Parts: sequence; C-alpha cells; structure tokens
Amino acid sequence: TADDAFVAKLDPDATGNASLLWATYLGGNDNDTGLAIAVDGSGSVYVTGKAESTNFPDTPNAFQSSLIGGNQEFNAFVSKLSADGTQLLYSTYLGGENTEGKGIAVLPGGLAVVVGGTTSAANDFPTNGGFQTQPSGTVSGFAGDLDGFVTVFNANGTGVITSSYLGRVGADVALDIAIGSGDSAYIVGRTI
Repeated sequence: TADDAFVAKLDPDATGNASLLWATYLGGNDNDTGLAIAVDGSGSVYVTGKAESTNFPDTPNAFQSSLIGGNQEFNAFVSKLSADGTQLLYSTYLGGENTEGKGIAVLPGGLAVVVGGTTSAANDFPTNGGFQTQPSGTVSGFAGDLDGFVTVFNANGTGVITSSYLGRVGADVALDIAIGSGDSAYIVGRTI
C-alpha cells in the first residue's frame, strides 16, 4: 500500500477540545507526503511536500503536470485547497529528481512561496529570475550536492514568478519560510 498526504481542519472550542471540521486525502498511486501548510486571509489552504506518484492530482494548466525523474524519484508538489476543503483550486509538481517542498508561505495576492531541497539539474528545475541559476558546485548544469531552493508561484499555480537554487558545494536545504513586514521572506535551513 502507498502513503497519501492528508489535510485536515480542526476547530477548538472554549474548553480546549477540538472538533474535526473536514479532512481530505491528497495523493496518487505511490507514496506522497505533506510536509508544510499555510493559510491565506480568505482561508484557502496551501500545502507542499514530496510526491512519488506519477498520478498525483494536478489541475488543468498546472505549471508542471508530470513527475520528472521516473520511478523511485520524487518531486515537490504545491497544492491549494478551498477554505472548506472541498475543491482543489490548483495542484502542480515542482522540480526534477529528488525535490522536496519543506516550507510554504503566502504573499498578498495569493502568491505561494515554497522552499525546500533538490538535487535536480538546472534543466529540470525552474530558475527564471533567480539569483542562483545553477546547482551548487557545477558550471555545466549537472546536479551537484543537495541544494536549497526558493520558488514563488503565480496566484493560480500555472507559472513561476521567480525561482532560485540556494546553496554552495555541500548539502544545503531550506527548511522553513516566514513572511515579514514589507513582504520580506525569511528562510531558515541547514548547510554543510
């Protein structure tokens, strides 16, 4: 059997007890894991993680509609659900082989900002507008060691506004993100 990600909304009452308002699976025929979640001002839910399924649910005109890397590989995913959990507003893969979304935040206008780690080659990972367009330790576009990444999606998940590797030679990964005043992004992670 395969694992699926799940998304659930709880509602605590005044006594500290929680009730389950809704829950849903998110996944396909292989192992898929949700690793981070964010909610925007209208209550829409944004989820990222890693998808191994070749049939992970994507939506029409998704930025990336297929798993890159084949069997035994995984890509990040970014999915947006309605506030009541009944609609998949958009869902897309992200990256090439061994890409995993570790953190997610939402900018005004519904722009999802995703961070994580990847060993993807430059031709498999979007780097438009990014300040680091090649994987660490390479000049030819081959994947190097694990690199962190930061990617900003447009509001409907059909395109990437900007995306960049984050790292140098060695293993680097971005683990979480927060949005501060002036819409500045603060990223934390690990580097070797």
